[in-house]
Amino acid sequence: MTAFLLEKKKTAGKSISKKSIVQVSRKQDENQFLSLIKTLLKENFVHSFMHVNEFEGITYFNKERFEELLRWLLLFNLIEIPSKIKERQVDSSKLKIADFEKEIIKISKENFERFIELIDKAESSGYNFIKFQKELDKEGEKKVKVKPINKRRKKV
Repeated sequence: MTAFLLEKKKTAGKSISKKSIVQVSRKQDENQFLSLIKTLLKENFVHSFMHVNEFEGITYFNKERFEELLRWLLLFNLIEIPSKIKERQVDSSKLKIADFEKEIIKISKENFERFIELIDKAESSGYNFIKFQKELDKEGEKKVKVKPINKRRKKV
C-alpha cells in the first residue's frame, strides 16, 4: 500500500510547479489529503482491506480496518513532515532548530486533526460506505468554493 501511495503522490506532484510548491497552504494540503482518501476509497484492494460489504441493501465498512488504514496514512504523512517544511520555506535561509521543531508540531497536529475528523465522519455515517463517501464529497465542495469577486460600481 505504501508503494501505491507513493505512486499516487508522484503523479499528483508532477502537475505542480516548483514555485507553487514553496507556497503550499494548509487548505491545499487538506485538499490533497482529501483527494488521496477519495482515490484510495475507489480502489478494490482498499475495499477488501476495509471489508466493504453489503448487508440488507446498505454497504458497510469495518471500523477497525478503516482506523488502521488511517493510522498508516497518518504515519505516511508524519514521515514527510521535514520535506514539507523545506518546501514551505520561502527564502533560502535555514530555520532555527526551535522553529523547525515548532513547525513539526504544528503540521503533526494538523494531520492528527484530519485523522480525527475522518473518524468522526465515519462514525456519524454509521460506517455506511456510500454515506461516508458523500460526506467526503460535501467536504471537498465546501473547501473548493471560492468567494465571488466584488466589483465596484461606477457612480453615475
